Amino acid sequence: MKVSTRFVAAIAGLGGVLSVTVASQAPAPQTPTFKAEVEYVDVTGRDSVEYVKSVTADGAERVIVACSNAQAQEQAMEMAAPRGRVLFFGGLPKGTTSIAFPSNVLHYREVQVHGSYASRFRDQVHALEMLRRNTHNIRGVVTDVVSLDDTPGAFDRIRAGEALKVVVTPGA
Repeated sequence: MKVSTRFVAAIAGLGGVLSVTVASQAPAPQTPTFKAEVEYVDVTGRDSVEYVKSVTADGAERVIVACSNAQAQEQAMEMAAPRGRVLFFGGLPKGTTSIAFPSNVLHYREVQVHGSYASRFRDQVHALEMLRRNTHNIRGVVTDVVSLDDTPGAFDRIRAGEALKVVVTPGA
């Protein structure tokens, strides 16, 4: 989750979100300025659900799980406010296929759970237009611009969590 929090914060700001709280057990990455205010909270050794509920009226309106962690997915359900929405933006590691699902949260609090895996062509066209216009400083999610020859090294940086979005410029 080192760098994906930057992407989540940027996208949240585009959707009109004014405040984003990133509860993580990893250090806060360097983050460019986005429309949304971003607060990084180290929840190592504390109950992240209780923290979210302590800084919100009754849980978060939107909870995005941007890591491959079953416990984070389970906690996200508990963090959501009544009629809140939870998005699983990352799948679970190989060999892990299920979580303990709090069905009473779904029923009594009417929390909605969504998953996101791929994008449609029109989403990609829209994203390119947002990058062209630099809508709400969205270019801040692009951490590297490399030539086609330097592409293999960019993959190493992505795997190491040092790069988020890389633009390859053929002929550069």
